[in-house]
Amino acid sequence: MRRWFIRSREGYTLVEVLTGLFITSMVLVLLVTSLQFGGEMAGKITGKMIRGQESRRACLFLQKQLSKSREMVVKDGRVYLQDMENPDYYNFYTVEASGTVYRNKVDKAKLEPIKTGGKSQLIHNVVRFELRLEEKDAVRLIIEFIKEEPAVDVRFYYPNEVLLR
Repeated sequence: MRRWFIRSREGYTLVEVLTGLFITSMVLVLLVTSLQFGGEMAGKITGKMIRGQESRRACLFLQKQLSKSREMVVKDGRVYLQDMENPDYYNFYTVEASGTVYRNKVDKAKLEPIKTGGKSQLIHNVVRFELRLEEKDAVRLIIEFIKEEPAVDVRFYYPNEVLLR
């Protein structure tokens, strides 16, 4: 009986081999589960960072557009901001069913969409996007990406003239 637990000259005993295989399999199982958990956590952190960057980019873009606009038009509750590239156009923002927020260019006189180059993407994966006039000199922006996370809620003050149509 004592012979089974002592290493022989020919190699390892059956008990030693089984113990080694058991320990190796336990280490592999722990390694695989920890890598899987680490990957899930990294994905969540990366998604949160991307949503934060997108909301900051949208806020900075709209703040820049508001500061460069000489006038703003509000018609039927929709806010039209003067385009930064061409003052003969206004921009308004819409959310598609896919969750993409689009900037739409319209003609200044009629507030009708232009034919070519009138639609461009601003941000993705949005559940709720609101841009509305709160007071005579304040515009409120609300961006919500996921229901569980708090929404971005920003108020911009507009120093120039607001036209109501």
